[in-house]
Amino acid sequence: MRLTDADIDRFRDEGYLFLPGLFRPDEAAPLRRETDRIAALHREEVLRDDAGELRAAPAMNCAAFLDEAIEFNGPLMPIPGSHGAGLLDDRDSPLPGGKSPLRTLPRAAVAALAAGRGIAAPKGSAGSVIFFSGGLAHASAPNPGPWTRYVVDVACNPAGNAIPRPTRPAYYAERSDFAPLRPLSDDCLDRAAA
Repeated sequence: MRLTDADIDRFRDEGYLFLPGLFRPDEAAPLRRETDRIAALHREEVLRDDAGELRAAPAMNCAAFLDEAIEFNGPLMPIPGSHGAGLLDDRDSPLPGGKSPLRTLPRAAVAALAAGRGIAAPKGSAGSVIFFSGGLAHASAPNPGPWTRYVVDVACNPAGNAIPRPTRPAYYAERSDFAPLRPLSDDCLDRAAA
C-alpha cells in the first residue's frame, strides 16, 4: 500500500490519517489472538484500571483496530490539527497500583483546541488503521459497553531520534534496536496466520 499525495496532505493538515478496512478482519485475527494472550498475563507492563480492564500492554503511533470501533466502545478521539499547536501543557494522571501515569490535558486546553475543528471519532471494522502524529491531542473514553475494543498501538520515531537516557520502563520504549522500519509484503499477515 502506498499513500497518495492527498493522504499525506491530509495527515499534515489534520495530524492523523484514518484508513478504514486497511486489513481484512481475518488478517487482524492473529493480532487479536496474540492480544488476548497478552491481556491474560499478570505482569508489570500489563496496565489495568481499578475495574481490572486492560489499559495498555507493551506500549509501542499507528493504531490498528483488532475489533470494530464504534461509538459505544470508546473509540480514539483525535482533535484535528492540534499537532500544530506546539508543546501542550499536559499533566500526569496516575493509574492505580503506582503504574506509569497517563498524560492528560486540562479541560480548558481541550476546549481551546477543539474550538476550531472539533473532535473526531474515527470508527471502523477490525483491520482499520489510523496513523497519527505524536503531537496530536487525542484520548479515548472508558468503554461503557459490552463490546471489546482492542487496538495495537505502535509508536514510531525517526531512527536518529533514539532516546539517549530513557526514563520509562523498557516495555514502553525499545532501547536496543534503532534500525529503520522496512515495509513487509502485502500478504505478511496471511503468512503469519498460516
